Amino acid sequence: MFRPLWSLTILVTISLFAGLAAGCGSQPSPTPTATPVPTNTPEPTATATATATATPTHTLTPSPTDTPTPTPTNTPTPTSTPTLPPAPVLGELQVVTDGGFAFRPPEGYEVEVMAGQVSISNGTGTILIVLTGTPPNDNDDPLEDVINDFAEAVGRQTGGDIEIGMPYPVTVDGLEGLAVDTTGVVFGDPMQGQVIIIRTVDHRFFFAFAWANLATNENRWEEEGSSVFQAVLESVEFTGSTGTVTNTGPCPISTDETFGYTRENPIKVGGGAFGGPPREEAYLNNLRGPNGETLTYERLGSAPFGDTILDSYEIRGLAKNVILYLDEYAYTEPQAPVGFSCAGPFPLTAP
Repeated sequence: MFRPLWSLTILVTISLFAGLAAGCGSQPSPTPTATPVPTNTPEPTATATATATATPTHTLTPSPTDTPTPTPTNTPTPTSTPTLPPAPVLGELQVVTDGGFAFRPPEGYEVEVMAGQVSISNGTGTILIVLTGTPPNDNDDPLEDVINDFAEAVGRQTGGDIEIGMPYPVTVDGLEGLAVDTTGVVFGDPMQGQVIIIRTVDHRFFFAFAWANLATNENRWEEEGSSVFQAVLESVEFTGSTGTVTNTGPCPISTDETFGYTRENPIKVGGGAFGGPPREEAYLNNLRGPNGETLTYERLGSAPFGDTILDSYEIRGLAKNVILYLDEYAYTEPQAPVGFSCAGPFPLTAP
């Protein structure tokens, strides 16, 4: 029966007895000299029997004490620094508009985006990372309560038995939040991981959690899961009104949610009446969906607006079709609208 890592009891027993019997040597008793049998000699004079004098015991000269040979001191072998897992290579920035954030997925991992949630998993399914941005809300509960409720809810939904550690501070894209370490059983397998919560500036909650399945490798979290999760978190950028997605990835992505979507804030490609149309096409051909999806577009027409003329295009291939407004008669450094990514740097410079 498998025992989860958090419940293992590691017992180290060391028994060492060195029994040395110290032998005590006893000195031999002196051999007594036999008492001679008295000889009867004719009297008158009786000769006294001489008492034998015991031969003195020979005093042993003590052996010189050997000077002990110094035991060489072994120089301890330097403790090797643990080898840290290599940092994963991350792909292009992907914007999750409904979740209010952008991120870079690790190369070789599968990515699935559904509304404001992203699931990232490795090929074997032993590492799972989930990023979620909630809709804006007025919840002002302490983050400690929210993260505990969230972790417990995840445990219930997965039929798991999750143990939640004490919260500690973390920072994601400059915003402070909380993290808890988690261990337990999820979907019948032992797991280890971490849960993160951030309250963003546009009144959302950003949740991120990662699990490593320990069924075949009890060190999978330390060896792979933790470093991959950390790299993904370091790539996260929030795209709210004061987000920081500006000059990242192959092209800049605007943080202004009106950019390109309104006539008041069009995409200014420049070029004029003759050079403008191919510049608009070059700009639109470089756009991609938030996960790199290939898009199509159709020109709907042009119409005067203020002191310029705007062209409108319907963009298809996203979750829903959108209309972008482009201006051929003014130019600003090109960037992608919120909700888009790009194939590479925009091929436009000032006309």
